[in-house]
Amino acid sequence: MEPGTIRGARGLVKAAYLTAAEVTGYVLAKEPLTGAWMVRATVVTSDPYLLAQPDLVFVAPHKGGAWRWPIASCRCAATTFEARLKGI
Repeated sequence: MEPGTIRGARGLVKAAYLTAAEVTGYVLAKEPLTGAWMVRATVVTSDPYLLAQPDLVFVAPHKGGAWRWPIASCRCAATTFEARLKGI
C-alpha cells in the first residue's frame, strides 16, 4: 500500500443525517497528477436524489468512531462510486 492510502471495508455517503449511498471496498488516496484526494468504492445501495444534494460527506467507520471528509464532487454509476474530497 502506498503511503497516505487508506483502505476500508465499508463506507457511507451522508446527506445531512440521511444515507445517500453505502459502499464497500473503498480506497482513499491522493491523485498523483492533481494532488486531489479521491475515494473510490463499490456501490452497495444508493439514492440518486440524495447524491445530488449539496454538502455530502464521506464517512469511514472504524473501531473508535468514524472519519469524515466533505465531498467536493462525486460520481455514482451502477456499481462504482468516485468522489473528490475537499479540505484534506
